[in-house]
Amino acid sequence: MKVGTLSTVTVLNDDMESDMGWMTEATATNGLWVREDPWGVTDSAENQVQPEDDTTPSPGVKCWVTGNPRPKGNFDPTDGDVDGGYVRLISPTFDGDRAVALDMSLQRWFYLWKANDFDSSYFLIDVSNDGGSTYTKVEQLDANANNWSLVNYDLTDFINSTSSMKIRITVHERFDYVTGADSVIEGLVDDVRIERQRYECESFTPPSMLPPNPVGDTLRVTRKETHAYLTWDVPPSDASHDPATFYRIYRSLAPDSGFVEIGKPTSPFYIDVDALVTPDNYYYKVKAENSGGTSNE
Repeated sequence: MKVGTLSTVTVLNDDMESDMGWMTEATATNGLWVREDPWGVTDSAENQVQPEDDTTPSPGVKCWVTGNPRPKGNFDPTDGDVDGGYVRLISPTFDGDRAVALDMSLQRWFYLWKANDFDSSYFLIDVSNDGGSTYTKVEQLDANANNWSLVNYDLTDFINSTSSMKIRITVHERFDYVTGADSVIEGLVDDVRIERQRYECESFTPPSMLPPNPVGDTLRVTRKETHAYLTWDVPPSDASHDPATFYRIYRSLAPDSGFVEIGKPTSPFYIDVDALVTPDNYYYKVKAENSGGTSNE
């Protein structure tokens, strides 16, 4: 059973209009991720290679796009597509600690024209819970999906949540290197939002208590072999005094001074072990106590 109040907090919200700390890495020689206003370009069959607009409502215009080829002169979509490897886009770290759900939504676009059947290019979304050391796949596209698509995933369906979460988006061209056939591949990402749901416990402050009544003259000391057995009556509760939750035991060689605390039992019973081995006379005091204070002797 979950204890606490279910709360929802946005841990990552990026419309890509400003730099929020995404990182890039690549083995590709072309088509690296850039955060720009995309250019609307088409292939020879008038299929949309990439859109003219991002998905953020006006005045937003930017998204992450691979290469962002521009339609000028004798435009060829291969001028800006991903070539010869992968390009990766890695999010800032976000806190998913103790999440029961990490709801991620994002807009994505993937254009893929395969040069031949040997092509195995893809668009990949994966997630890390160790700050980016390892990743687990969330979604992989292996076919053309050249439209803005809003996708939603609960990241806790794929990986245990921690305070060191990242998502990573990879566009990888994997064409036939033997024949040299070259695919055309473009990826775009916009409007990433991740909401964390988790149970929060309210801080607990114990109710204030009234100090207990004193033990008074109910203290009794009994000798058993070399030990002194101390017992006393539980102080009564009333309108001005709450029950004791523990007791403090004090001992001295003199009846009026020099008392030192020697024990703190929670029950009205204490054994002063080997107290009677020495010939000294001992005097004892017991104070009742709770969170509201300490009684008199």
